[in-house]
Amino acid sequence: MLERLPWLADSGFTAHALLAATRADLGEHLVRHERVPREELRDRLAHFTTRVPSSH
Repeated sequence: MLERLPWLADSGFTAHALLAATRADLGEHLVRHERVPREELRDRLAHFTTRVPSSH
């Protein structure tokens, strides 16, 4: 079905574009409201993004 929508054909880019705003909002929430240090957040996100894609 995505092949019918040329602007969504690159699923990798589409996923990044859709998640970018969510990630920014989540990061801001965790830093400001949950008091997660920025460095810890960066480390946890880096670990998560290297682990999850390889688990499929």
